[in-house]
Amino acid sequence: MSKPRPTPYVLIQPNLDGWLAYFDRTLPAGPQDVRLAAYEDHMKFGPARDFWSEFVFEAYVNFEPEVVFLKGLPDIAESRPHSEVNQARWT
Repeated sequence: MSKPRPTPYVLIQPNLDGWLAYFDRTLPAGPQDVRLAAYEDHMKFGPARDFWSEFVFEAYVNFEPEVVFLKGLPDIAESRPHSEVNQARWT
């Protein structure tokens, strides 16, 4: 039996500059090795246990059989289609 493949996420918005700005806001200033270690920790664990799963849930836009499309940034609620801020606008 073959191993299941992980579902890749495709970030459709914002662009690279938006994500680089997010990391500048999120990661500590300092030498490159310190920022790299902070980046790796942030991408693996986030600041809270459910950080990344909540982001995926709120940023979900669409899917195809082997890909999930996401939109938005973790620290800007208005940028995520299913954030509480946007849900309040529709109810």
